[in-house]
Amino acid sequence: MKEEVIKTVASEILSSHQTWVESSGKQGNRASFMHIDFTGITFEAELSGATFTNCNLTKATFKGKIVKDIQFTNCNLSEAKLMFTEIKNITIEGCNLSFIKLEKVHFEGGVFRKINATEAFFIKSFFAETLFSECKFSKSNFSSSAL
Repeated sequence: MKEEVIKTVASEILSSHQTWVESSGKQGNRASFMHIDFTGITFEAELSGATFTNCNLTKATFKGKIVKDIQFTNCNLSEAKLMFTEIKNITIEGCNLSFIKLEKVHFEGGVFRKINATEAFFIKSFFAETLFSECKFSKSNFSSSAL
């Protein structure tokens, strides 16, 4: 039941956010998620400009989108998956990225600050103009990635 409510609320917020993106901010509302449990949810919607604060995104999946100006603050992204995605101007601060899997993700501009990415997988990913500050990458895998 809880998952159905979350999906319904998220769908409504993302629908308004899609209108916001398509209208260049003239209609709809920018998505801002706070204290929401998105465990196992798959995101296929346009997330440019969205903010996630204190959200649980454990095992969440983000699929093949170009995303701009997205922000994650104090979120749990452990075991999340980002694949075949281009991300411009991302901010990830104070987040848990343990066991996250990023494959063929292209980051252009962004900040990773105070993150724990223990045993994370950054496979065939590219990081351009990306700042890393106070991050833990213990046992992480950056195979075929460019930093």
